[in-house]
Amino acid sequence: MKKNKGLRFTTVYVVVLSVLLLLTNVLLGALLMRQSTNAVTQLVRKSMLNIVSTAAEIVDGDRLGSLTEENVGGPVFQEVKEELSAFQNNIDIEYIYAVKQIGEDRFVFTVDADPEDPAEFGEEVLVTAALRSAGKGIPMVDESPAEDEWGNFYSAYCPVLDSKGEIAGIIGVDFDATWYNEEIRSHTASAGMITIIAEVIGILIVSFMGRTLNKRFATITKELTVLSDDIDQLKQEIKSAGEAGTERAEPNSDSPKEEGARDEIEEISHKVNQMHEDMTATLEYMQEKANTDGLTGVGNRTAYIEAENAYSEGIRNQSAQFGIVVFDINDLKKINDGFGHITGDRIIIGAANVISAVFGKENVYRIGGDEFIAIVKDADESVLKEKIAALDQEVTRYNEAHTGKEGILTISAGGSMYNPETDHTFHDIFVRADKVLYARKEAYHRARNQQESN
Repeated sequence: MKKNKGLRFTTVYVVVLSVLLLLTNVLLGALLMRQSTNAVTQLVRKSMLNIVSTAAEIVDGDRLGSLTEENVGGPVFQEVKEELSAFQNNIDIEYIYAVKQIGEDRFVFTVDADPEDPAEFGEEVLVTAALRSAGKGIPMVDESPAEDEWGNFYSAYCPVLDSKGEIAGIIGVDFDATWYNEEIRSHTASAGMITIIAEVIGILIVSFMGRTLNKRFATITKELTVLSDDIDQLKQEIKSAGEAGTERAEPNSDSPKEEGARDEIEEISHKVNQMHEDMTATLEYMQEKANTDGLTGVGNRTAYIEAENAYSEGIRNQSAQFGIVVFDINDLKKINDGFGHITGDRIIIGAANVISAVFGKENVYRIGGDEFIAIVKDADESVLKEKIAALDQEVTRYNEAHTGKEGILTISAGGSMYNPETDHTFHDIFVRADKVLYARKEAYHRARNQQESN
């Protein structure tokens, strides 16, 4: 196969697939990272809410609500602080504290469990959307970190209810913003790594498929080349086995495109199409040879039987309209005995040519040594008679053209038209035509014998 200029088809195919796969993986990876980030964020926030809700449940609402600046350090204050401190010591959090709302958008510390730098009672708390939500009775986590004098945190808030069902205070838990962001980044990095691995694996798979396709195309092309050569050899053998001088159209197997114009798929398609054309031409030639009389070139007995079957079908459907003329070469045996079989063959060929000139070669069949039959399509009785009369004139012209050569061509003929009222088979018409033929043949012999006796 010729080498293409530029990239081969499969190379382009692999490159395009690789780029598409890469882009697809990048898009899927971005979507995966976004979804993963959202999922991790929701998971972390839910965990923060669970922690602050658990802390709020262990604090007695009535005690928390009763705290004032006067009882700071007292037994109730200390009990609440110890509960919060115990929770902080057992859970990985930065700070835990109690808050109460003193105005529409003002919140102050009541108890801070930080052992080193606790907020003072009544010290105002940095107000965020999550804190406002808790003040309305709905636990919430900050959407973004907030920074105060203790650091940069994501805070979670949960209201604490007293025995009357009223908000006695709010428990706040601070989570370090760096920890929060690292949790998100670590999971995002994992998703990114999965995406990269998927891209690498995808590219490797496409590259492997490309190499496999290249090898497969090369193998198929090679096999098709061998098959094409075998078909060419078969064509030559069939042609050599045929008659010398017999010509037929040969398919043009040497019609390549311009250099570099075909890729692998086009090359394979070209070879398959070429082989199809060659096989079709070869089968048509073989069919023609199988249905052609080798001596005369008209249809042989096999072709005649096929025609008979076709017309028989028309008789069954009552759609047929045709006539039959049967022919017999007179005195062929005498010609063979007197002048030899070469002359006899010349007479047979002459008879085929004469009959074909009148009835059309495609309608003439040689069904025996000196017997022919012609099927006249879409004719009536008068047309049939005209053609038989024309045959006698064509025989005269043939003999005039071959004056001085051994043997005179004479043909007896008998015809009959299909009659849908009486004929049920093709054989019915043939029998009538054959009877007319033999009547004329007997008349020919009587006239010849009378002429010889005189």
